Amino acid sequence: MNDTSLEARFYAMLLLTQLSAEGLLEDVFPRLFDRDQQIRNIARSVAMAYQSAPNFRSALLDPLRNRLRVTNEELHIDVCTDLLTRLRDVPSIPLLMEQLGKHREHTNKNIHSSLQLLTFHNWSSPYEWKQWWATAKDQARYLWLVAAMDSQSDQLRALAFDELQRLPGLETNYQPEQPSKLRQREQKVVEEWFQKNL
Repeated sequence: MNDTSLEARFYAMLLLTQLSAEGLLEDVFPRLFDRDQQIRNIARSVAMAYQSAPNFRSALLDPLRNRLRVTNEELHIDVCTDLLTRLRDVPSIPLLMEQLGKHREHTNKNIHSSLQLLTFHNWSSPYEWKQWWATAKDQARYLWLVAAMDSQSDQLRALAFDELQRLPGLETNYQPEQPSKLRQREQKVVEEWFQKNL
């Protein structure tokens, strides 16, 4: 997995898609930032498959947050941003806000998109994000989701719809294009579901 040969690293990572990687998650972490994109993609798939592993936080989640906190390398920022967003990692929100506006357009766009996906908000400046976070940080994420279901923004309602599709066991008739009255009715259904299932 740490061989200087790209081919050796590729096949080592590919093998982990067929074998248990739980005891090797710390070795998977560096491959998330490999110079080869195929290896990075396989490492990401392996990492995402072990979210329930007892060592997931210490081997992958905390190191991802720490890397985002200290790195200036845009590839590393992009990788951390992508994975932490896929994991719906709310504690990474202030770390992402700190990175806003400090990088090239592509990376800044990725960070902004990730913040939208994590928060169901669409502030335009780092100041607005930080001002919002000062009051929102103590709220449960599902409340942001429920509020976005009846947002004036088509984009935020679409994000809310996509997120609702990810929730196993939730039955809702929500559609982003519904009249507000119907959306509000579904808001109550979703909020009650979260209150019962948290």
